[in-house]
Amino acid sequence: MVSTGEMCVGDLALGLDISEDNISYGLRILRSHRLVERRAVGRLAYYRLADGPRREPLRSALVRLGALTADEPSE
Repeated sequence: MVSTGEMCVGDLALGLDISEDNISYGLRILRSHRLVERRAVGRLAYYRLADGPRREPLRSALVRLGALTADEPSE
């Protein structure tokens, strides 16, 4: 997720195995705190981490969370 720069809700949902509704809700909260930015292209919206002093700590946390979830056994 972090290495691509931008992703749409559908790609995030597939990559994280979470419903699009839950992804959209989470992104709405992150946008309200200015942690992610949205770019609309037609009917699609692409999201990326917002620039600023909180970007690197957030990116680092996402990378660590991704590594933790990769180590979890599949059901």
